Amino acid sequence: MKVCLDPGHGGRDPGACVAGVSEAGINLSVARLTAGRLRDARCETLLTREIDVYRSLGDRAAEANDWGADLFLSIHCNWAVSDAASGFEVWTSRGDTGADWFATLLFTTLQGEFPSSPARADYGDGDPDKERDLTVLVRTGMPAVLIELGFLSNSSERAALRNVDIQDRFAAALARGVLLGVGGPETGGPGAVCEARHARLLEQLRVISGQLSGLLREF
Repeated sequence: MKVCLDPGHGGRDPGACVAGVSEAGINLSVARLTAGRLRDARCETLLTREIDVYRSLGDRAAEANDWGADLFLSIHCNWAVSDAASGFEVWTSRGDTGADWFATLLFTTLQGEFPSSPARADYGDGDPDKERDLTVLVRTGMPAVLIELGFLSNSSERAALRNVDIQDRFAAALARGVLLGVGGPETGGPGAVCEARHARLLEQLRVISGQLSGLLREF
């Protein structure tokens, strides 16, 4: 099983910056810790960036596709105008997607690791993930999820996110969710990954077919 971890932002794009704390640095630290745990479990793992460097969103998605990743996980920190906002979020692209099961696993393992942290869920369609057509979620050809670990605009969460022990707990929860996802069909494992990838490719083919039909009608 091949897992692509995407530490959000980097280089000239530091992400959210509050009180001298850069989101990009935290994202990379948690991604490295997660990768270490996955590799210890003999899971092939690729990071879209290993250092503090800028990568475009399209390049990140393309690298995951070219590498043949089975799962894609983008790691971020949140920010809000209100310093009271708190908790973690799990995002997928819009609709009933092949990533919903993966998002639910990650949501569950994060909630289990941090039971006192608010779980900012949207159960409007029956599962806890929030939905938005973000580039790294719609241009990847495998189940793709984006995680918001917590709010840098919240002083308590900012302090926690800077703490290496807390970062390692986030990594443990994320790695646990990924490994559950590759553990077998009953946990949404390899069979579910293949089924989700097949459904995603069919959807992409339908979109391309529709675009070609539109072009042909213009001639």
